[in-house]
Amino acid sequence: MGRGEAGRGRGGALLWGVIAEICVGGSLFILLMSPTARRDAFFGPDGSVAVLVTALCVTAIEIVAALLLRRARQGIRWGVTLPGVLCAGVVGAMSLGNLTSGLVFLLLPAAVGMHLVSIYVARQRSPAIRA
Repeated sequence: MGRGEAGRGRGGALLWGVIAEICVGGSLFILLMSPTARRDAFFGPDGSVAVLVTALCVTAIEIVAALLLRRARQGIRWGVTLPGVLCAGVVGAMSLGNLTSGLVFLLLPAAVGMHLVSIYVARQRSPAIRA
């Protein structure tokens, strides 16, 4: 992989991570401010808020990992990636459960962005072992 390819990959992952944070944050704001959205939430009012707050935290951790853990060990990378993939799946299910409320237009791109950041973190190379 050339130097330019690695830079594009990290930049794209960071861009999608920021998009995911904005979309999840906007969905959380709508869910908290709209009584109708709270009533019709896929996981119930409290469960949906918990899912979105968890997704915000996990995505923020993944963005930091994409910035700082460029050469981290495989166990650390997977420890960051697996919760991210799990949250992306739950947010994706939540988006498909809210097809009539309009939150699907925020939650679906958020799930895609979270997944792409997870893929980037998982595909980082391990450091070379020096003898």
